[in-house]
Amino acid sequence: MPFNLSKLFSSRQPEPAPRPVPNTYAPSSPQISYVPKRLEMVGMPHLGVLPANVLFGSDAAYKGGRALATALYKHDLDTLEVTPEKISMIYRNEMGGDSWLRIIYDRAKPGYYGEKFLDGKSLFASMGSEFDKFFTIFTRNGLTRGERCRFDPYQLRPEPQESNAEDVHQTRQPDIPARKDPSTQKEFEEFKATLASRVNGHLREMLANPNDRTEEYVKQLKGRGDAAIENICRHHVSAVMSTCDQAYLLHLSPSPTNLSGATNSNGSFSKDLHDLFVTASTRVVIRAYDIRLAMHVYKPYEQLIEDKDYLLAIVRKNAGDPGMGIWKMDMEEYWGRSGPEISYMLTVQHNKDHFEAEVWAFAAYCVAGSVPSFEEAINTACDKSKEYWSKQIPASR
Repeated sequence: MPFNLSKLFSSRQPEPAPRPVPNTYAPSSPQISYVPKRLEMVGMPHLGVLPANVLFGSDAAYKGGRALATALYKHDLDTLEVTPEKISMIYRNEMGGDSWLRIIYDRAKPGYYGEKFLDGKSLFASMGSEFDKFFTIFTRNGLTRGERCRFDPYQLRPEPQESNAEDVHQTRQPDIPARKDPSTQKEFEEFKATLASRVNGHLREMLANPNDRTEEYVKQLKGRGDAAIENICRHHVSAVMSTCDQAYLLHLSPSPTNLSGATNSNGSFSKDLHDLFVTASTRVVIRAYDIRLAMHVYKPYEQLIEDKDYLLAIVRKNAGDPGMGIWKMDMEEYWGRSGPEISYMLTVQHNKDHFEAEVWAFAAYCVAGSVPSFEEAINTACDKSKEYWSKQIPASR
């Protein structure tokens, strides 16, 4: 049976659709954002620009089921620095360990800068001008392997269920069976070579036969020539291989991983790799739907393409890289463009995100022989997007 992701991405339309039965699988992905409360200190109202605490969360595998893993970072007043130019403070993980945050409020701009550290190394940094938007972006990176956290189980080990031979989400396809974990470096290199060949072949098929969600992007690619197409294929395969290397190193590590609740050496490499691929696919497709819904709720279309501020707000909210580092949505590419140009670029970005999401989902399928349904995550994200963008439409329109 040929691989087909149409069931995964096509059922959610901009108009309200019936909710599916909740899936028993939730990807181990940093999909959760938190906006913290502002710091309130008697006699020091100027500290209200800083958060009281900062919470990070991720969905995680836990004792055969699922759990919400969270790490709370509490402010350390001994590190508070207040100058005419900035206000900054360190936030430390309440669970201990060498993990902490640096939050800086720039009084001159004004704006925020946040950076997260683990074991003396910087994990990531974010910038933003508004409190709520900054922390939404900053915290959506979720937890990192090795980061101490709490687990709140919400789903026990699922009972065995009969498979449905017609459902690509639940069954294994005969042409790509589930793979055993590689036990030697040679087996791992053979695993990577096979996966790279299959992903490259699927990329060629996607480019030769685009669907309605990737057609505009593929059309643009082909207009740029064979070199651009080869570059796209090379970058996608390279990103998949890099993720394989990351998962294998974690698998071999003797240190425990707080996200799985078990030691890396006893964990399943295939399961961890599958979860990383599904994480990337889910995050990118959610951005695609956010862009689509943002443009859909604004009617009529003739007014949308002339409202440059609204279109740039869509770009600003979705700027960055929600996937695994292949292509970033760069705000600078949209500045100086007209409304109709930005509208078209967002349409292509929506197509591009669906293209990337299918690549990651196919990689997950190659590893485990099945791909979980994205319906629950997409429905939740779409409901939030629709509510958010409905409130952003100018009242004067």
